[in-house]
Amino acid sequence: MTALKQRAQALEFQYARQEELRFKTFARRDRMIGRWAGYVMGLDEVEAYASTLAAEQVVQPHRLLDRLKRDLALAGVTVTEADLGRRMDEFLDQASDELRRSA
Repeated sequence: MTALKQRAQALEFQYARQEELRFKTFARRDRMIGRWAGYVMGLDEVEAYASTLAAEQVVQPHRLLDRLKRDLALAGVTVTEADLGRRMDEFLDQASDELRRSA
């Protein structure tokens, strides 16, 4: 049973590490898209906007696209949902690459 318990612990550790990396990747992506949106909207406090956006995603996941569409529309910036989705995918890839290189 000891070998089986060790295997189970190793799998639990691997799963926890994967989830931690996934969380960090999405948090980094959210900050990146927040910075981009802040610049596009011409905000003075781009970093504050990006931080707020990333923090909200921890509390309310899956609301990022709606929030971005609303904020950009209020700022008078025309961006399609497809463009936002593509930009989010690009930032996700970039965030993933950055975290892999730093690990």
